Amino acid sequence: MCGIFGSITRANNNLTEQQKINVANIVGGLAIHMQTRGDESTGIATLDGVNYDIFKTTQKASEFVDSKNFIEMMSKFPLVVLGHTRLGTVGEITPQNAHPFRKGNIIGCHNGSVYNWREINAQANVDSEVIFEVINDFGYKKGLTKLRGSFAIVWTDLRNPHAVNLVTHKNPLILAYVKELETYFWASEVEAITSTIASVVGVNKATIFDFSEEDDKVMTIDENLHYRTNMVAFGEYESYADRHANDNNGHTSHTGGYSEDDDIVDGIIYPPKVNYTLDKLDDPFWEKMVNAREEDNFVKRVEAKQCGSCSGEVKIKYDSGFYFDWEIMMPICMDCIRREGINYEDTGEWISKYRYDQLLIEYYVEQRKGKSAN
Repeated sequence: MCGIFGSITRANNNLTEQQKINVANIVGGLAIHMQTRGDESTGIATLDGVNYDIFKTTQKASEFVDSKNFIEMMSKFPLVVLGHTRLGTVGEITPQNAHPFRKGNIIGCHNGSVYNWREINAQANVDSEVIFEVINDFGYKKGLTKLRGSFAIVWTDLRNPHAVNLVTHKNPLILAYVKELETYFWASEVEAITSTIASVVGVNKATIFDFSEEDDKVMTIDENLHYRTNMVAFGEYESYADRHANDNNGHTSHTGGYSEDDDIVDGIIYPPKVNYTLDKLDDPFWEKMVNAREEDNFVKRVEAKQCGSCSGEVKIKYDSGFYFDWEIMMPICMDCIRREGINYEDTGEWISKYRYDQLLIEYYVEQRKGKSAN
């Protein structure tokens, strides 16, 4: 799972020095919020319409925003900022493999997973790289048709460096316009947008909408903050839910709570943040857990923190989640996920911290109910 953040400010703006500082502070705040979606690398690209800079490290965002490079880049008050926080699933954790990537004239960031990246460029170090290769080589309308997977993508073209392009396909992206700052901001989570903007300029100062409701539609925002949209098509991909929805003699099987509203990130499923209640036991994910045999109990397997592939320790990231393979009923460590690439996508899913916390509560409530009945 990764996080995207950034901004575009109107080119011929009338911002005061304090307002420019406010823009920079919001960008920094969004970066820190996105650390919960990826804490293994952080990077930004800045553009002023003529020049661009890219700075990428393996620092957490909270350290990154205090770095000399970040402060110097933001003190120039760039018109465009593309930012990214990474939780790596394909490729080593190195500055080179961090986002944003530049491929030819294209600079961009991606949250999600490219399932067919090896077919496009088997020599790529990171699956996301091929996105910007195909956009550069074929243009986005033709290039995106070559990609299968899940996507939230933000990019700019150095041939038109005043503009940014955004598109989603089954992944989240929240967009906000702050009129007094003449700036659009974006991030992967609505809470990041609302709380960061409110903390800098006050409440009710932004118009916010969920851009992921506009799936498969590229929005291009120009130097005057005018925008246009173009429908696009991504390559078709049969999801885990589609492949397993009707087995067991035609009966619907467990699909991990998948729906069109789910957040599909890095090729694995990250359920939406919903306020689950203790009496909501009709959830298929919960049903899967409570119906598991005692020796295959979900909670016990997770709490044991032993990888079902290499038997090593699973360093469960409680701020973001962990990966669970339903076929063998065991969690899988990130090293094995990176080494095996997409091999686990057919049998498992990403369990968010929020989701697991709610299921733990329900699990222990159910345990107490069982003991009381006996």
